[in-house]
Amino acid sequence: MTEPRKAASEIRAVLIPLDGGRLLLPNAAVAEVIGYKEPQRGNGAPEWLLGEIDWRQQRVSVVGFEQASGKGGTAIGPRARIVVCNTLSGNPRRPYLGILAQAIPRLVRLTEGSVDASASETPSAPAVLREVSVEGELAWIPDLDELERMLDGAQSA
Repeated sequence: MTEPRKAASEIRAVLIPLDGGRLLLPNAAVAEVIGYKEPQRGNGAPEWLLGEIDWRQQRVSVVGFEQASGKGGTAIGPRARIVVCNTLSGNPRRPYLGILAQAIPRLVRLTEGSVDASASETPSAPAVLREVSVEGELAWIPDLDELERMLDGAQSA
């Protein structure tokens, strides 16, 4: 007789460096990290919508997360990258969105003891689900659904 499978005790995730903080996403939410290339900006786009890039024969909107969440300006540093994320809605017109990162994201293995959500309040920022502490570092868990809604609203205006 075999033992029942134990639940996974860790989750692979990425810490994405921003200009003023870090994002925390499950590794499965990230399709690819690419070198920075200048997005093509549309007329009248909000400041947080940096524009669109071509990626694997797809048009991907690139977001400056700091501005989208009201956490400051978006700078483009010398080691900037674009993190292409899978969207969650299943919308075939927007299967991906890009987030500007200031450097290469760092892989982390999260365990029950490595994440502390008790020390922070649920933030009022529109694109942030939760602030957490990961191994002593503050990180934001982004609301990808809200980012997608924001993009849909900005691009239909």
